[in-house]
Formats: sequence, structure tokens, C-alpha cells
Amino acid sequence: MSLQGARIRELSDDTAENFRDLRQIMDANFTEVKQSDKRLFEHVQLCFRQAHDFVQERFGEIGARLDRIEATMATKDDISRVEADITSIKATQEQILQLLQQKSGE
Repeated sequence: MSLQGARIRELSDDTAENFRDLRQIMDANFTEVKQSDKRLFEHVQLCFRQAHDFVQERFGEIGARLDRIEATMATKDDISRVEADITSIKATQEQILQLLQQKSGE
């Protein structure tokens, strides 16, 4: 083999070895990136589950508060009955006042 052929062969072998090294580095980096992506994905899923649980809990609390408010809140019918009762009390008060005035005038 000629000197030039030997140099070409040596450069070819060096290039092949460099490509093998590069391939190993790329494979290792790819595996590392895949593992990192998996951890990130799992972390994001956990965060979404926590956020979902938090929102569900808050909606539950809000729903319970609304139920309590609705249970204690007066309806239009309740207000109408109270207004009627007040009107009736005022009428009774007027009658009592008239009776007292009549009695004191006698």
C-alpha cells in the first residue's frame, strides 16, 4: 500500500471512529433528553391534577356557600308576606290608637 493510500486509510479509520464516538454521544444525549422529557411530562401532569383538584374543591365550597345563601335568602313571596304582615300590624295599630282616643274622650 502506498503512503498516500495508508494516510487515506488512517484518515478514514479516524473519521469512522469519530463518527462512532459522535453516534454514542448522540445516543446518550437522546436517551437523557427522553428521560428529561418524561420527567417534565410527569411533573406537568401532576401540576394539572393538583390544579384540577384545587378547582374542584373550590367549586364544591362555592356550591355549598350558594346552597346556604339560597336556603336563608328571602324569596319574593317571603317579602310579600312580610309586607302584608307589616300592613296588617299598621292597621291594627291604627285601630288601637282610635280606640284609645275614643276611650280617653269619654
